[in-house]
Amino acid sequence: MAVSAKVVADSKFRDTRLITLEVEMHRFILAENNTHKAQSRNIQSSRAIPILRQLEQIANDPAMPVEYRKNKSGMVAGEELSPEEIEEAKKIILWMRDCCLFGVEKLHKIGLAKQWANRYVEPWMWTKGVVTATETAWKAMFKLRCHYASQPEIRVLFEAIESAISDSRPQMLRAGDWHLPYFEGMVGKGYWDSKEEVGNLKDAIKVSTSCVAQVSYRKLDDSLEKAESVYAMLNLPSNGVYPYDPPHFSPTEHIAKAGDVDDIEKSGNLHSTDFIQYRKALEMGIEEKLF
Repeated sequence: MAVSAKVVADSKFRDTRLITLEVEMHRFILAENNTHKAQSRNIQSSRAIPILRQLEQIANDPAMPVEYRKNKSGMVAGEELSPEEIEEAKKIILWMRDCCLFGVEKLHKIGLAKQWANRYVEPWMWTKGVVTATETAWKAMFKLRCHYASQPEIRVLFEAIESAISDSRPQMLRAGDWHLPYFEGMVGKGYWDSKEEVGNLKDAIKVSTSCVAQVSYRKLDDSLEKAESVYAMLNLPSNGVYPYDPPHFSPTEHIAKAGDVDDIEKSGNLHSTDFIQYRKALEMGIEEKLF
């Protein structure tokens, strides 16, 4: 596995371009990536992957540093280690990995759940995620994360995102059209034509939401049957009525309707007057007004 980014929905309405990507990254940079508040994201969970499958992946393809540089005062590393020192550093990192793999395997044998056992091998994990932000927000992130002083692994990630966005062309939306990651609409990927039937639109939203939520499992099933099953497990409110169990809203942050936003709160963390974020509509109990 390697650092990668691919666009799964790219929409533009008036002056706002909304872009959703699927990314692969080193898990040890996740905390830095999560500091970006204008970015909606769903990231693979360590507790969702079977222990033995996770151990096999880390044994065969550990997430290793992209650079090996000398320590110095401050946050930015110094000059590169010598070839001999790099090889020694790699050996030590893999030795620490092997120790942790051995320990986690022992924890698995005594029955400790993966939500704890898998945590101890996170430094060598690759992780997968879905991230959404406006083009304006992405450009602000690139200024920070594509900078030479950024952590090399996060710089490589954001350079891959920047390249993927540069190569993508947005679908031009009209008022009433929808931004739907992973949904293969009639007009194109990640797009819903407002002229289609409302009932089908609700199914499309379920499929899109489900596919975002499934990122935790590294498998993707875009069937309506699977979508309805996953959507139900999210315990989302309906017309302002909340179920007993707490809702899982985050997958719905990537879904948005193009149109005039009369209340900026409806745009959520997209901070746009051109897109209504589906999560905010659900929270406010106004989702039926979007159809």
